Amino acid sequence: MSRSQKPRKKYNPQSRAGHVKLRAQPWKIHAVFEPVEAILEEIEQSGMVSVTEEGKPIFSELAHNDVYEFVPSLCGLIDAFDLHAERNALPIVTDPLKQVCVKLDRGEMLDQYDIANSRWSIAELKKQSGDMQADYAYRLIRDIQIKFELEARQEREQLKEAA
Repeated sequence: MSRSQKPRKKYNPQSRAGHVKLRAQPWKIHAVFEPVEAILEEIEQSGMVSVTEEGKPIFSELAHNDVYEFVPSLCGLIDAFDLHAERNALPIVTDPLKQVCVKLDRGEMLDQYDIANSRWSIAELKKQSGDMQADYAYRLIRDIQIKFELEARQEREQLKEAA
């Protein structure tokens, strides 16, 4: 092979875009945690939260002007980080967010301790997510989506058997 035909550098699979740590892409971390922080801020400032006609807490995604239910979204985030902690033998720091999730689902009031503990939990989750690689985070989300789909399918099958 002549010198002009040789590749200039060897292929390095680690240099793919998916192997970038999320701390190098802070807009992705912000997009995940901004709705949670906004709801906590809204509760802290006004003591109220935006709800649907059925009384379920909601948040709006500013990028697409979509509205989502907050409790299922927060539960998905919690499940993803619990799975991440389990896979990597990290301490589970989602307990304060679980309490917020339960209280919002039941329509109970949140106190300052709940909000302060949730903010601490979010800060810890941000640190953990900064150490994740982008493709690992994507796979983690897919695993949680598969889990939710399997649970929904099992629930539908149980309803069919009961009927």
